[in-house]
Amino acid sequence: RVLCLHGWRTNANFMSFQAKMMGSDWTRMFDMQFVNGPHAARGEPTPDVKQLGESGLFDLGQLHEWWDYKDGVYDGFDETVDYLCDQLRAHAPVHGLMGFSQGAIVTLVLLGMKSQGHPKLAEFPLKFGICWAGMLPRDPQVLQYLPAPSEPGALSIPVVHIAGTQDSIAKPELCAAVSAPEKVLVLQHSKGHVMCRLTPEQIQQLQQFLGITPKPAAL
Repeated sequence: RVLCLHGWRTNANFMSFQAKMMGSDWTRMFDMQFVNGPHAARGEPTPDVKQLGESGLFDLGQLHEWWDYKDGVYDGFDETVDYLCDQLRAHAPVHGLMGFSQGAIVTLVLLGMKSQGHPKLAEFPLKFGICWAGMLPRDPQVLQYLPAPSEPGALSIPVVHIAGTQDSIAKPELCAAVSAPEKVLVLQHSKGHVMCRLTPEQIQQLQQFLGITPKPAAL
């Protein structure tokens, strides 16, 4: 079971819509549980998200975020951690986290806290993370939950970073550098800041890296 964390100023429904673009391989690998961020969006979404909502193809509804970035600080971060601990209990057992963009930052930070033995995460059996279009935190107080690249004590929970070659926002190499080399897998697709279908070879790599056996395809 995977707790899925949406991007900045979207919501659980929007990420569920994004996940449909990934293909049926993912629903055979994971029981995906989509949750909203705890904070109402304090501004407009990105133009592409707004355009999709205005197209009539998708009802955006109430938009959410995991924090608001103000003056170098993630305002609302502590509340997000407490909220997600409640969500992990509500959806237990949760074995992994999957986040997109801002949700990918949340995913990486929570795994860093878990890896460091933070008491708030101690009770949760998180075994892996999947970060779509992720980046490192910009708030120095949040960044401290991740080891500096090449430090002893590198992130020891397996993490898959997925990003597009046309994505100018995501920084998969920097994110991967906080992990022990044997605990990280980086996959690239040819698109931008999106979730999308991976190649069969990449799906196989992901399954082997995480030790996942997918359910058989429906006949």
